Amino acid sequence: ADGIGRCLVQQWNTAGSGNLMKLQKFIPLTKMEEQSDGSIHVFGTVTAQAPDLDKEVCDYVGTKPLYEKRSAENLAKTSIPGMIPSVMPFREMHQLIVQGAGRSIVYDDAAKTIKMGFHVVDTESVKKWKAGCFVGFSQGGSYVKQWPDPDFPGCTRYIADPLEVSAVDSPCLPSALVESIKGRTVTFAKADGMTE
Repeated sequence: ADGIGRCLVQQWNTAGSGNLMKLQKFIPLTKMEEQSDGSIHVFGTVTAQAPDLDKEVCDYVGTKPLYEKRSAENLAKTSIPGMIPSVMPFREMHQLIVQGAGRSIVYDDAAKTIKMGFHVVDTESVKKWKAGCFVGFSQGGSYVKQWPDPDFPGCTRYIADPLEVSAVDSPCLPSALVESIKGRTVTFAKADGMTE
């Protein structure tokens, strides 16, 4: 599982004179690294041009420039003496709770994916990542455009305008695990007393 599987949470919010469609896509975590100061770095795909469980496909060509624009704006805001530059806000479950900051962004034109690395500095958030409470990412923003997907029949293609990325507890691929715990054996105790 390379982070392509996702589920959609759409929120319709009536604001002002029209409806604002918010985009939230859940993506599994790829890797987590502990740092000597107690913080952690987490890495993964934040979007990819592939069908998700809601039969939606993020258009890479249309979405990439909006990620580039947003990351440039964030770098400009945070590139001041004494501050580590950030490419994207990193929040908790799409709330106004800061976990850390986006530190890297990788555009893979061949695979049509956007991957990011985040530095989690909030102590309580680090505990939640280590405890397996957070297991993936969700890009938050809005739909710019939607149309029938030309490559995947029955799917809808969309362009996303990102505002932030959040840590989430519900990626759509239950089998997608953090790399550091892949391969471990886990015993499940069933209600009838049997183990698996």
